[in-house]
Amino acid sequence: MSSSSKVVVWIIVILVILIGGFIYFTHMSAQGAYPGAATTTGDVNGVPPRNYDQDSTVSATDTSNAALDSDMSNVDGQMNSLNNDSANADAGIGATSTQ
Repeated sequence: MSSSSKVVVWIIVILVILIGGFIYFTHMSAQGAYPGAATTTGDVNGVPPRNYDQDSTVSATDTSNAALDSDMSNVDGQMNSLNNDSANADAGIGATSTQ
């Protein structure tokens, strides 16, 4: 083989590798390299997602004492739910095996 034909073969090999890598990475980014990492729609570790209804949210317009008491109890309930979720997450992290 002559020197110029070796150069042509190497150029073709490099082009095939570059084109193959480009196709692979565009395919991975189109599918998502980490499917489900950004969104969770199903239940995670057996805990279904919560649907908070609009009636239990904090009132922005009603400033009476009854409304404020209701808002405080709703916030307390949501904070307790957050504490339970955090405890479940901590337990799930601790339950995984690293071996």
